[in-house]
Amino acid sequence: MKEKASLSAKQFDVIDWKALLEKCLSRLSRIHQLTYCKLLHGILNIIEQINKFHGKPTLFPHCLLFLETTQHIFHCPHLETVKLHEQQSTLLKTKLEKLRTSPPLLDSIKRGITSGPPSPF
Repeated sequence: MKEKASLSAKQFDVIDWKALLEKCLSRLSRIHQLTYCKLLHGILNIIEQINKFHGKPTLFPHCLLFLETTQHIFHCPHLETVKLHEQQSTLLKTKLEKLRTSPPLLDSIKRGITSGPPSPF
């Protein structure tokens, strides 16, 4: 992430990531806090997680082309998914700006949102 944000190792290490996460989460409802924490830890109760217990693969409901995995949720090319990502990214950026997130950190987060992890496609 620091390379994408053009941060030096020193700048990256100075950021108090725990405090930033706590500050961002503190303004959310309890259910949203839990959802984001599950997402961060890879245990969000999506079909991929449910299938670990039931063993029945299910397609992602927006496109019905690929299995619903965390990776696919973030990279699905279906118009409905793309629109939802844009809306949520804009909302996150707005909230981070209201929290007076420092410009270098805000830029880093924005770059992370737009670039994301490598696409499986």
